[in-house]
Amino acid sequence: MNRKVLAWALASLVLAACGGGGSDDGGQNAGSGGSVGSKSECANHFAVAGSRLTSLCAAGCTDENLRAANDGQRGSYAALKISQTDAGTSALPLSSIAASVTQLTVTAPAGVSFPAGEKVGAIVQLASSDMPLVQTVLVSTLLGGVVQETFSGGVTTSTGQPSEDRLYAFPSSKAYDAVQFSLELSRPVSLEANPAVKIYEFCG
Repeated sequence: MNRKVLAWALASLVLAACGGGGSDDGGQNAGSGGSVGSKSECANHFAVAGSRLTSLCAAGCTDENLRAANDGQRGSYAALKISQTDAGTSALPLSSIAASVTQLTVTAPAGVSFPAGEKVGAIVQLASSDMPLVQTVLVSTLLGGVVQETFSGGVTTSTGQPSEDRLYAFPSSKAYDAVQFSLELSRPVSLEANPAVKIYEFCG
């Protein structure tokens, strides 16, 4: 049976504000065995008919080509473009605001789940800007909409040229039917209109 059925479903990015560790709804820290690698290839892809893709982010942000993050093609990607406005305050430029958060989740078709033991995660190129961007990454597994495990991909500061894409992944120790990539992005005054995060593929 094909295991690569996962759908993108964006959950609330409030998790990222925790800076890692467990979630508010009982998810446990999955730091053991997790890794951030520069050789970003999936052992398994979540490219199966019937998967569902969704995104969720701060007010004013946009997403493009979400299906590309679940098509089994390493060369294509979904883009999440962070707005210059803060969530809840559309008229306020994102200049000295603490953070902007975005998430992308892939969820398997109804009735399909995966056993523990898979290495789950996402191949991602973090955003770049004319000013330093502080980005905090979380990767979570879910089952029936409930977070099972969360891996902290760490905090990265990038500026200037786009950063290289990386694989943020961890070995699951619980069954799951969805994988979620979350990013909290903080930045100072910037002329950059919409810093873009590129998600090439979900792994699992």
